[in-house]
Amino acid sequence: MASVGYRDNLFFNLTEEEKEEFTCSICCHILRQPHECKNSHQFCHFCITRWSHHASHGSCPMCRVDGLYRENVELEERINQKIVRCEWKKCFWTGPLANLETHLHTVYVERSRRDAYHSLGLDTNRSRQSERSRKIENSITKQNTALSQNIQKLDLQSHAKFEKIYKRIIEDEWQKLKKGENIKRRFMKLRRHIEEEDMRMLHRIKEVEMRKLKEIENNKRRVKSLDLTKEKFRDTSLRRSLRKDKEIKDENILQKHRIENMLKRRKSEKDKSEEKLKEIERVKSERSENFQRRLEREEREWKEKLADLLRKIRETEKKKNEEIKTMQTEIKRDKEREYKQKNISFFNVYRK
Repeated sequence: MASVGYRDNLFFNLTEEEKEEFTCSICCHILRQPHECKNSHQFCHFCITRWSHHASHGSCPMCRVDGLYRENVELEERINQKIVRCEWKKCFWTGPLANLETHLHTVYVERSRRDAYHSLGLDTNRSRQSERSRKIENSITKQNTALSQNIQKLDLQSHAKFEKIYKRIIEDEWQKLKKGENIKRRFMKLRRHIEEEDMRMLHRIKEVEMRKLKEIENNKRRVKSLDLTKEKFRDTSLRRSLRKDKEIKDENILQKHRIENMLKRRKSEKDKSEEKLKEIERVKSERSENFQRRLEREEREWKEKLADLLRKIRETEKKKNEEIKTMQTEIKRDKEREYKQKNISFFNVYRK
């Protein structure tokens, strides 16, 4: 019976690269009966059948690619060659993975025998209990045969389910192929339509090119006619240009004479203005000299007047001082007279 992949604990000395290579992307165990998709994503046989049954489609769970899954025989042989230990802790058996199922069968049979003997209270070393042990062995063999039959039935059921899933996948692929044919037909129609449009565009482009060629020829004819007309008008244009050149030269000569006259006038005006400026400066200088002379005279007069005033002030001060002195002398004399009169009156009184 197919089941989930092997556990990592069973294997000896598996590197990380080998683990990544041998692991199933659904159950995350070591692969059992490995199958792969188109993009080489690997799964256990049981895991991928269960996935396709539940998901109701045959797409890969990793890359979503539709299609059948191919059995990877080389990888299965490499996994079967790896050394494995027994699942039972007390057992020290080691060997390749291909021999694990036979070893487990013998181990489980011996274990079931021992458990049965101990449950019945029998001793295996004694010869008296041989008949009972044979009966127990027969019952165990019957149980094992029943189990094997049940396993075969389950295998048949799983095979039938797998066939149903396989048929569904084939039908889905057939429908997809039909859809692809319809898409091809539509594509062919579109391709024809595009080709027809391309032909129409080519015809239009050719028509446009022919029109352009005709227009170019007409333009050439027009250019030729214009060249002839230009040659005719060249003589007249030359005459006109010569006349215009003469007129322009005459005008330039007149302008030169006018400019020379203007320059002469401006020079004369400049000379006159310079003479006027010189006269004005002369008058200014004379006026300034006269003004300075007047100022000097006035200063002298004012100085003389100030000197006279100072003399008069000094004289008046002297007179005042003299008058004050005379007044003081008179006051002293008056005081002395009064004092004498008082003394005389006092003496007379005292005398009396």
